[in-house]
Amino acid sequence: MRFFCSIKNVYLLKIEIMFQSILFISGSEIFVVFLFILLFFGADKIPEIARALGKGVREIKKATDEIKKEMSDAGTDVKKEFKDIKKDIDNTKDDLLG
Repeated sequence: MRFFCSIKNVYLLKIEIMFQSILFISGSEIFVVFLFILLFFGADKIPEIARALGKGVREIKKATDEIKKEMSDAGTDVKKEFKDIKKDIDNTKDDLLG
């Protein structure tokens, strides 16, 4: 039983450290925030809020991925243009020297 309690305490400590590093607030402050949300919105509204937040995060991630893809595509286009320019310069150089 003692071993199980110590594992549980370590797990709770890891969760608290994770929240502290993400939100820069302590465990008691997180508890107060959750309590305020529960009192302010009620238990029936919390799943709707979580769904809305999930959709928002998903949309932001989708937009970020699209921007990354566009930047990558633009980078490959620029690389291709530089290769073509280099090839033209090399051909011109060979024509002048050769």
